[in-house]
Amino acid sequence: MKQIRIMMALWLFALMAHADSKFLVFQAYDGTETSVETENLIITFGDGNLVTNKDVVLPLSELNKMFFSNTVGINDILVDEADGEVSVFLPSGVECGTYHNMNIARASLHPGVYILKSRSKSVKVIIK
Repeated sequence: MKQIRIMMALWLFALMAHADSKFLVFQAYDGTETSVETENLIITFGDGNLVTNKDVVLPLSELNKMFFSNTVGINDILVDEADGEVSVFLPSGVECGTYHNMNIARASLHPGVYILKSRSKSVKVIIK
């Protein structure tokens, strides 16, 4: 409990220091990152989890670090329902596949650099 209170205090101090940042990024020990917009962000802790008001729940035991950023992480690249599928390409232009959504694409890809393309946007991502 003491560790959680210290973590919360440090996080609040960091939040005040980086009030101009648009995203708070949580990095797990396996390298996956989850980004959350900082505007109106509320974080609570319960049952060993970090819980946000933006539908993000992360086990504290898996949380390696958190930091502020002005760019979005791969977990937050959203494809509108109207855009449908996401096509994945290597930087050389070779198509790797087409997936129903970002989560399926991310879970299916090996570590590397990819270009993810929907009908309305293209994004370069790194899978660790």
